[in-house]
Amino acid sequence: MKQNKKKINKKSWQPGCIFWIALILLVITLFLVNQKKMEKVIASTGFFNLFSPSSSKNDKKGPEVKRISGESSQQEKESLPVKEAEIEIVKVETENPEKVEENKEKLQDKTVIAAVKPPEETAAVSYKVRDSILYFIVINDDGSTMLKKTARSIRYTDSPLTSTIKSLLTGVSSSELNSSFISLIPEKTVLKKLWISDGTAYMDFSENFLFNSFGLEGYMGQLKQIIYTATEFPTVKRVQILIEGQVKSYLGEGIFIGNPLTRETISK
Repeated sequence: MKQNKKKINKKSWQPGCIFWIALILLVITLFLVNQKKMEKVIASTGFFNLFSPSSSKNDKKGPEVKRISGESSQQEKESLPVKEAEIEIVKVETENPEKVEENKEKLQDKTVIAAVKPPEETAAVSYKVRDSILYFIVINDDGSTMLKKTARSIRYTDSPLTSTIKSLLTGVSSSELNSSFISLIPEKTVLKKLWISDGTAYMDFSENFLFNSFGLEGYMGQLKQIIYTATEFPTVKRVQILIEGQVKSYLGEGIFIGNPLTRETISK
């Protein structure tokens, strides 16, 4: 009888044990297969943050403050709340430096707005226009040169003669070039100063006026262009040539310019 009981207990224990072992293995297998999904679900609930050491520190810091970088949009900057009581605006008159110095201590750690006065509007410059006669050179078929005059509308403010001579130094226009006009005045010549006294126009040119690559004909041509153009003005009878503020005796190959020149003296 005892042997029969042992056999019966042994047989009844084996199926139950196998069932539980199989059930545990099934649960472990399901857990391993769905481990990542379960971690994501638990993390989304914030369950892990309850046990992280940084969570307690972050709770003490209060709400997160969003920093605005240089690349932030204008809408984000405008959306930040600003309490008027926290910002004191101090207006400063920039044209009164003594007032700025007196309030120097008040300006520390405060927003300063400089009340800059707008610049005064520049008065419109009124120009006058004059039809002036300018002289250029034409080369004949035989190679000789002769003066030719042309009219230009000259815009000026104070001195029409100064503006006319400066226009002459710019050379010929496209229409004048089509008429075979040329200028023998050396390039980059600058009129530095001009004034009239007792019928004499004193013209101070830059040093470039001394160098003409066309020789004697070139020097004579440039002087004729200047003198004939200037003496078209009724107030000018003669022209005194100056170079860098100094009177020079000769121009080029022995052309005397130490005294004022007229149309008659330059044509001899």
